[in-house]
Amino acid sequence: MEIQSSNEVDLTYGTVCRVSRIGTVVGGLIMVLVFAGAPVLWWWLKAPSFVWILCAGLALLVVPPILRSVYASLRSSNWLMLIRSEGVVINCRSYANSSPDDPSPVVVLPFREIESAREYCESHNVPDTKPGNATVHARQRFLEIQVDPEIDFGPLRQVLADERNRPASVRTYLGGITVRSKFSHDPMTIPRDGVIRLTWRSHTDAMVPKLQTVLDQLAVDVTVQPTLEHRFADWRELDEQELDDLVLQLAMQGRTIDATKLLTRRRGLSTTEAKQFVDELRS
Repeated sequence: MEIQSSNEVDLTYGTVCRVSRIGTVVGGLIMVLVFAGAPVLWWWLKAPSFVWILCAGLALLVVPPILRSVYASLRSSNWLMLIRSEGVVINCRSYANSSPDDPSPVVVLPFREIESAREYCESHNVPDTKPGNATVHARQRFLEIQVDPEIDFGPLRQVLADERNRPASVRTYLGGITVRSKFSHDPMTIPRDGVIRLTWRSHTDAMVPKLQTVLDQLAVDVTVQPTLEHRFADWRELDEQELDDLVLQLAMQGRTIDATKLLTRRRGLSTTEAKQFVDELRS
């Protein structure tokens, strides 16, 4: 295992696994149509002027960041994994926060250091962020890579911690409004030493090629284990250990709102206390 810079990676060689450009563009355009169309709809319905003016102002604030995110999804730097004949290269920075001007750390993993790979599926539910007792269900699919247990994971853990603590980048909107923003999104996690987990499908992730295609390609050089399925109990019925595991996992994936809500509902923490706890877990 070796840590390098993304500047040293040639993306013209090998199979590039990245966020789906088509899915991001279609989803972004739908959101643009919703926000841009709202003021027109309220004006056509002859709503009070302050309603459609307020919607128009909201669209001016929201649409530019959406378009910027869609444009960013087309960048070549927005990749997660590269499969080559001698091994894999994994991007340690979320593609939601990548930038061609700021090289990200990558981990180079030769096939001789990979013991096996498999699909890991997980199902769980968390409290809805809206008031009431509604529940949000989620099913995620991961590529899980089992690495030689003799390899020291300390440097890689430090790289991921540095990425989570990296200062937010400055973004400029509407020709002059500067905002520091950073997405809480971490598709690469280390659930335990010797295991690297990459989010392939979730409510925010849609990677291409398909996970089965990737496993078929890896099967040429490494052992592919059967799919492992894990279902968490309902969030109200989780025991203390399972609750800790789910909160930690949500925090490490960047799903801080879900982790915070789970702590407030199950542990009775205030929103401020829960958010501080989650931030400390991530850092």
